[in-house]
Amino acid sequence: GGADEEFRFVIYNDPSMYPLTSTLSNVSRSDLIGPEVGLRYDLGGEKFKLWGQTKLAVAANSERMRLKGNNIGLVTRQADFNVSTPGDPQPNRFSDRDRHSHVSEIIEQSLFAEAPLFAHIPILRRSTILSEARFRFGYTLLFVGHVARPFGSIYWAGNPSEGLFPSIDTKRTSFWTENYSFSINWTY
Repeated sequence: GGADEEFRFVIYNDPSMYPLTSTLSNVSRSDLIGPEVGLRYDLGGEKFKLWGQTKLAVAANSERMRLKGNNIGLVTRQADFNVSTPGDPQPNRFSDRDRHSHVSEIIEQSLFAEAPLFAHIPILRRSTILSEARFRFGYTLLFVGHVARPFGSIYWAGNPSEGLFPSIDTKRTSFWTENYSFSINWTY
């Protein structure tokens, strides 16, 4: 066993066996590659500037999934679990792997605003450094379609004594994230 594994010997007719230690790890990795096209647009001037960019892509998505765990089943029924032995201390452990390739769409939208905000704040404009600084605020939205999500891609079978263990059942959904950025910018 590895350093992160836990070994516990349990007598199944012993009412003091609970709590039962159960583990589950499901990892999904998506590698996206493909061309993207984009458009950048700028508005404003020296006092206030607004700009943004829109990028679109159709990418090849190579997905790898790995599921592993131990003691997943109906824990209120002892008969559903295999009994540990010195030769097999984890008879209820399981693992599964899967790999797929398909196409995913990607949309990224960014908007930024920049202004000499500090030059208008009485105390801060006294500072030479801050009076020449420009405050920048940004927002980015990233959307990726048809991505396998770890939690949604598990077939939750659980009766180790019958050979039923959780396995990978790939389900795809969309993924999106929002990011905000704040910065101070000087132009020399």
